[in-house]
Amino acid sequence: MRDATPPSLLERTLEVPPQTDGRSTPALAGNVLVYLARDGRVVAIDLGGNRHIVLVHDVDVAAMRLVGGEVVAALQSRGSVRYLAWSVADLRDALVLGVDDIAATASTATTVHLLGLPLERTRLHQGAGMLRLVVEHDPVPDEMAELYEAVTGCPPGPWLVRRTPNPAGPRVPHADLRPQTLHQVPIPVPGGVFLIGQVRWFGRNIDGALLIPTVTAPGGGRAG
Repeated sequence: MRDATPPSLLERTLEVPPQTDGRSTPALAGNVLVYLARDGRVVAIDLGGNRHIVLVHDVDVAAMRLVGGEVVAALQSRGSVRYLAWSVADLRDALVLGVDDIAATASTATTVHLLGLPLERTRLHQGAGMLRLVVEHDPVPDEMAELYEAVTGCPPGPWLVRRTPNPAGPRVPHADLRPQTLHQVPIPVPGGVFLIGQVRWFGRNIDGALLIPTVTAPGGGRAG
């Protein structure tokens, strides 16, 4: 394992710190990441460039999901919940043009749920079919945590992210992840796990917005 070449990893440091209470979900639409910042703003960032755009202010919790050509969101603010949507095309145009704000439209998409990270040894299921994830609250016992830190160089985080293997799907060489820090609920994407936090990855501490590949590409290549 130490001599293996690490799979391709998409890493992006976030300009605005993410919410750290584990109650939000990010959304990834192509190369556009939408997530909840620590100061309660919903932010979109182009992962391929350096621009970012503020979408919504004064949000406590934001659960987001890509549905068709829109990022739909359930936003909790001042005790009430609103359902809004932004066109992915509008997001990308705003990022290219450097627009600071774009309008959202009302949405009836109730498939977005305000879920947080599991606690007290519970688990959370994300996605379906070949893109299913299980996020477990699985603290490591103290004596095992010391061994883990001695081997990896960092203490183990309290959550375990499992990508459930599907017999009909491609091989999954890195099915399990143990992030040292997990800010928001991870989401499954084709070929990997997308999370916001910190993870030890082939001898490096990686921090920020992470797309961690778990599926070997056809022909023995690596998915990025």
